[in-house]
Formats: sequence, structure tokens, C-alpha cells
Amino acid sequence: AVAVAVAEFGPGAGPIARAAQGAGAPAHHEAEDDAALFAWARERWRPGDVVLVKGSRGIRMERFIRLIEGEVD
Repeated sequence: AVAVAVAEFGPGAGPIARAAQGAGAPAHHEAEDDAALFAWARERWRPGDVVLVKGSRGIRMERFIRLIEGEVD
């Protein structure tokens, strides 16, 4: 599998995503919050895509997961 986009929000996430971009991930986005991140990602997802979510409970990443789950049949 190859990463085709890296996006993040929350304190401390920027350096990780920028490192991924520097390693060849072609799309990069820094969102203000989970809803903005979801809106950006949703426009790019295609059937069969795999989404890896890495986050902490401190930034309430579970809210982003619930947004994704609402899109899955």
C-alpha cells in the first residue's frame, strides 16, 4: 500500500504529516478541526480506499472515526 494523502489536525500533528509528505505522500492538508479534516478527506476518498487514522483521545479523534463510520455502508 502507498500513502497518497496525509492530513492532520491537533497540536503536534504537523511535523508527522510534513515528514510523510517529504517522503513522497503527494497530498498534504492541515485542518483546523475534525469536521474540516473530514470534509477535506471525504472529497478524495474512492471506493476501496483504506484509511489509517492515528490520533489520541486527547484531541478526541474518536469524533473523526464516528464521521467516517457514518459514511460506511
